[in-house]
Amino acid sequence: MHSSNHIIKFTDYMTVVGLISKNDESAYREEVQQLTDWCITNLSLNVDKTKEMVVDFRRARRDHSPLNIDGSSVEIVKSTKFLGVHLVENLTWSLNTSSITKKAQQRLYFLRRLRKAHLPPPILTTFYRGTIESILSSCITAWFGNCTVLDCKTLQRIVRTAEKIIGVSIPSIIDIYTTRCIRKATSIVDDPTHPSHKLFTLLPSGKSYRSIRALTARLCNSFFPKPSDSTLRDWTDNTHTHTHTHTQLNTIRLPLQFCTFLYYLPKFFFFFCCYCIHKILYLIYLLNVYIHSIFYYIVISFSTTCFI
Repeated sequence: MHSSNHIIKFTDYMTVVGLISKNDESAYREEVQQLTDWCITNLSLNVDKTKEMVVDFRRARRDHSPLNIDGSSVEIVKSTKFLGVHLVENLTWSLNTSSITKKAQQRLYFLRRLRKAHLPPPILTTFYRGTIESILSSCITAWFGNCTVLDCKTLQRIVRTAEKIIGVSIPSIIDIYTTRCIRKATSIVDDPTHPSHKLFTLLPSGKSYRSIRALTARLCNSFFPKPSDSTLRDWTDNTHTHTHTHTQLNTIRLPLQFCTFLYYLPKFFFFFCCYCIHKILYLIYLLNVYIHSIFYYIVISFSTTCFI
């Protein structure tokens, strides 16, 4: 197998990933041909179900000739489903998010039915984690980092709806993503045989990991730079990692609240001053009316006395 190619096999599905450099597709096509020859004696290859997707971010894109297997051309598609995750040629995740949202919303109906049956919150939480959260967090470390703000709000809306139905607090979608990233990175660091183990290298201080250099936002928001940019001191201690993560999130949340307070402080002070001035003017008006009433009563009394 060429170093620029990678074969992924899961049950009866097989995927060939090839990196094409300088428009040289010979290594990729040779790998596909070798795999086809191997399938003749070992597996039955269904060409009709075989799809090809080209991911190309170059400005000057050229037409890609389709693969040919046993005299049949392989269909080139713009999106495909790989192990339950929808992949698009531009590596956006709106299609995958909409599919996940649709499945999760269908299962919210059953959660409401269980709520109407007066089941206790622990059972409702277990049902939510097994049927809804499992869908929302499926391969979340691979796609959530590059989701749009609208997609994140859509997923979080489902979590909040389930939280209102159950009646107890449940982890947000961002907390689930953070926990899964830490758990996945911990397993990679603890396994020297993992192909991505070399991407996590300690700094000379031994307290944090070296950040992975990313030239694009797509790579920066992906899984590997996220754990590497973290300043966790001990990846192997899950308790310490969990505590440190929440501490870091709190230190980010407090300045935002303080900035919000500073933003609304002048407006609050202005409206408070207007309110005080209004009350003072109203008291002056009442005092003026009271004085005039007393003076009018004295004048009427004096006039009545003189008339008598």
